[in-house]
Amino acid sequence: MIVSRAPFRLSLFGGGTDYPEYFNEVPTVVTAVAINKHCYITMRSLPPFFETHRTRLVYSKIEAVKSHSELYHPTARACLTTLNVPEGLEIHHDGDLPARSGIGTSAAFTVSLLAAIHKYQQKTYTAETISQLAIAIERDGANEPVGVQDQITSAYGGALVISCGPGKNLDVRPLKVSKEYLVALSESVLMGFYGSPRFGAEHAAGLVNGIKEGRYVSKLDELRHLSLAALEALESEQSLKRIGELLRVGWELKKSLAANEHQLSDLDSLLERANSLGAFGGKLMGAGGSGFFYILADPGLHDKLRSEFSSVSFWSNISFSDIGAETWQIGEE
Repeated sequence: MIVSRAPFRLSLFGGGTDYPEYFNEVPTVVTAVAINKHCYITMRSLPPFFETHRTRLVYSKIEAVKSHSELYHPTARACLTTLNVPEGLEIHHDGDLPARSGIGTSAAFTVSLLAAIHKYQQKTYTAETISQLAIAIERDGANEPVGVQDQITSAYGGALVISCGPGKNLDVRPLKVSKEYLVALSESVLMGFYGSPRFGAEHAAGLVNGIKEGRYVSKLDELRHLSLAALEALESEQSLKRIGELLRVGWELKKSLAANEHQLSDLDSLLERANSLGAFGGKLMGAGGSGFFYILADPGLHDKLRSEFSSVSFWSNISFSDIGAETWQIGEE
């Protein structure tokens, strides 16, 4: 049996500018960090005595089909068919946090599945190759309108600076900060769940169409300039209060990109209240109008914030993680 896992991510700055439709025209930079919450894949050879199916995929649904091409799950289907994986597999998915919640769960699924397939086929891979393949699978194989930060962060792990340029030119390097500063940043993050799971792809499709039509370019330009300023602030280890101020600016810009800004009014009120109580700033994590959000605040304020916002259904204790996609072989090969 093969076991793989890939981390979810926390987006810091530059999200929204990491779509090729944008950065193929204007170079940009994204900062993101992997967290200690993961997607898990287990994969084994399916015993040959099943007559009704040759592929079994278990996630929020259970699919039992005779051919990979019959799978309903678009990413799993694209991964297995693109890599010419023979039928005769049983694949299970599990996650530490719910899917469709703004923390890169879809990309972590793709990265983890691709890593498991490579291990199953006894092929080596690097973070670069697995992330590039995941991007291609999602965009071209599954026809999903995705950016690139999620797959890269999930494959590499750590706190990353992702430079995106024309020709889909991607450069990845670690964020250049001290361990002490990164720990302080990590300990200041309070992540909660707002609303219900949503399909970020619907928002992403609207954003991509808006980029093509020129409607969102000026706002994305502002996000790009903000991301560059934030990168300088982070790598010069400016105060977390300053980082929070930049998050507030980014949140205002993100709201302006929402298809229905009214959907964000309750969360906006929550973040404003958090700021009035002494938080530095915060933001919604992914595309769409709900999912995980985080507040940047002194750790000593976290308990007060939790008690103040009793309507938040779930708070997740997270930390940053240096580890990207991993695989293990259990039992005999």
